[in-house]
Amino acid sequence: MQKENWQPYVNLFFNLSAWLAGPVILALLVGNWLDARYSTEPWGVLGLIGVAFIISNIGIAREGRRMMKQLEAEGKRPPATGTPENRNLNDRTNFRKPD
Repeated sequence: MQKENWQPYVNLFFNLSAWLAGPVILALLVGNWLDARYSTEPWGVLGLIGVAFIISNIGIAREGRRMMKQLEAEGKRPPATGTPENRNLNDRTNFRKPD
């Protein structure tokens, strides 16, 4: 029995966690500073958290796409349906109705 290497999965966990927490923490710090400096409370924090949310979503999507490509290259994930390799599986024109 071959032992599965768990390091890539832990790496993915930490990368995705950083994409979730990093922009939000930075937005809180910078937003609080902007609110204190320009007396715009709570709009600096709220605006920057909105931007952080968008940045987090983009980062997580990019990281997920990168990991899927890596798994496909290693042969651990089958190609998505609709790709040329699986086109015959999705083609229903060859099936006849029973008589």
